[in-house]
Amino acid sequence: MEKEIPYQHSRKSEQFRQLLLQNRKASDRMMNYFLAAYFTGGLLLSFFYDTWLIALGVGSLSLLAYYAARLLLPESNAYQYVLGVVLGIFMAQYIYQMHGMFEMHFVAFISSAVLITYQNWKLQIPLTIVVVVHHAAFSYLQFAGVDKMYFTVFPYMELGTFVIHILLACAIFFICGLWAYQFNRVRTAHMEQTFQLGLLQEKERHTAEERKTQERVMQSEANLRAVVNNTDVAFFLLDTTYKIVSFNENASALSLRIHNRPMVIGSDYLDYIADNRKNLVLATVERVANREILKYQVCYPHFHTAEKIWVQVSMYPVIDERQQFIGMSISMTDISESKRLQEQVAIERALKQEQITEAVFAAQEKERSELGRELHDNVNQLLAASALYMQTARTAEDDSDLLLATSISYTQTAIEEIRTLAKKIVTPRLNDFGLMNSLRGLAEDIMAVHEIQIRFTNVNMEEDDFDEKFKLNLFRIVQEQINNALKYAKAKNIEVRFAIKDNHLNLFTTDDGVGFQPKQRKKGVGLTNMISRAELYKGEFTIDSAPGQGCYISVRFPLQGLQQTNQIKLYADYN
Repeated sequence: MEKEIPYQHSRKSEQFRQLLLQNRKASDRMMNYFLAAYFTGGLLLSFFYDTWLIALGVGSLSLLAYYAARLLLPESNAYQYVLGVVLGIFMAQYIYQMHGMFEMHFVAFISSAVLITYQNWKLQIPLTIVVVVHHAAFSYLQFAGVDKMYFTVFPYMELGTFVIHILLACAIFFICGLWAYQFNRVRTAHMEQTFQLGLLQEKERHTAEERKTQERVMQSEANLRAVVNNTDVAFFLLDTTYKIVSFNENASALSLRIHNRPMVIGSDYLDYIADNRKNLVLATVERVANREILKYQVCYPHFHTAEKIWVQVSMYPVIDERQQFIGMSISMTDISESKRLQEQVAIERALKQEQITEAVFAAQEKERSELGRELHDNVNQLLAASALYMQTARTAEDDSDLLLATSISYTQTAIEEIRTLAKKIVTPRLNDFGLMNSLRGLAEDIMAVHEIQIRFTNVNMEEDDFDEKFKLNLFRIVQEQINNALKYAKAKNIEVRFAIKDNHLNLFTTDDGVGFQPKQRKKGVGLTNMISRAELYKGEFTIDSAPGQGCYISVRFPLQGLQQTNQIKLYADYN
């Protein structure tokens, strides 16, 4: 309260000064009209005794004296005292102009009443002095016989009458001064009441605002507590001595799971830490005390079970407005489930890699078996027959030329079979011939020996946008699907379509074979191989088939992120 008194006093003084200034300006404006009336009155009285020089000279000098004081001393009220003198001079001027007319003496009373507007009783003093001096001097001069001295129309006035006249005039001046004093007291009291009322209203407004502010603060604190307590994060505050200042329910619950004791405000945080970890934790909090922000993960054993509790810890220094360290905030998030999911994903990824490797080895064994069977059942028989005809041609005299020609035919057929086998197992040079040309070449070789039609369609796919390894992967997927359609589906027509749509490369293959039930049929090596190749580039592999309905396969590759991986290299090296 002591600090508010000087402020209120200064504010009160300023408010009073402004009100007084407003009243003074209003009185000054009103006085302008009175002075104009006084000067005009002097001019009108000049008609009676031809006193124009007096009216103009004395009146002008009086106005000049008043307005000069008012302009030269704007911050002072000295001009008001000059006004009292000027009004007294106007009274003397009127008496003189009317040759001592008794009624002109009443102008002094009018002037005294006019001065009440300033509510300053002291202004009656200069007016009283001028009136007394004028009456004394001019009455003496007139009764002494001095020419053209006018005080009264009476030829003679006794001293007692004069004294009574002066006393009555002073009494009127006193009463007007008393009124001015009373008006000033009432005005001051009214301003005081207005000021106090304003203070009360302001205090009430401030009280209401403080009440609203407190309510908002309380609501904000309640909201903050609700947010802190309803979050999954364990949160607590430490002071500069590492004592617990505040914590939420999750922090206490996590402490119970890890340390087998709930948190307590005022307890030492280091008391919750196991002895074998205290030095490490102490070094950590000291780094935060040095205004370092720390984030790390730590694994705790559950106090009651063998379960591992993984926690993401974030530690922040708390700084006040003077940039002084006053504590630290620590948040802990239980990421055990996330860690378990990561481990599960890692296991699934390793299992997937194992499946891919098995598919690669199975594909190798499959092609080796097929190659061996082709060499044994076909090429080997052709070469054996060729050798038999050549041996027979040695002993035969008449048919040796025919036998040699037959042997050469078998040998050429064996060469063609070996070339066909080489095309199947040798990696095509896609950068030289292009993906679509290589697929069409594959289709022509197949259609030459099988009763089947294979058609290819390319919708806005630019082969140059993809590297050779990815195009080789597409080639092997299509090759595998065509082989499956030939061996198992007994298809007569196969359609292969490439299309770019919705930031994906789409590969569609359709055949009119016997079809199958995807959910009931076990995935073979070929199908597993195609799915694995698609997943290497984050492709989505979809099969739609039914008995007697043929087979429809869709593979969608996202265009973004088609990059070389170690798994792709494995397939490229194998093929």
